[in-house]
Amino acid sequence: MKKEHRNKMIAPIIIAAVLIVYYVAIAAVFMLIPDLTVIMKLLMVIIPLALAGVAFADATASYEYATVENGAGGGKYRPRSRA
Repeated sequence: MKKEHRNKMIAPIIIAAVLIVYYVAIAAVFMLIPDLTVIMKLLMVIIPLALAGVAFADATASYEYATVENGAGGGKYRPRSRA
């Protein structure tokens, strides 16, 4: 991978990391509130953690696409096999 392209990929990865930390912190705060019912706690924990998972998947997918596009795969996008 070219060095200049690697520098362009740093920002999305940092943004994804910040979002993941933010969503996990929100989930932790909702777990610590004693007055919420169990159903509300579950919803307020599952939703931010799901968003954190999406942010992580998006960051890794864009990184894989960029590395395949810039020489590792011959310039063609080939999704990973699900096997």
